[in-house]
Amino acid sequence: MYYTLHDFMLHSKGVTYILMGAVLVGMVIVWTFLFDRSDEDRDRFNIQHGKHED
Repeated sequence: MYYTLHDFMLHSKGVTYILMGAVLVGMVIVWTFLFDRSDEDRDRFNIQHGKHED
């Protein structure tokens, strides 16, 4: 229970910072999942789809 406006604002600000941190961590995880492929995976993909590198 919030007894003053200051208590409510402090709690709201804390929750906002926690959510922003969680979003940033989630974005990094999604980014690495989508774009972090090893060279072996790229080579296998290129061979399966007829894209040979010379």
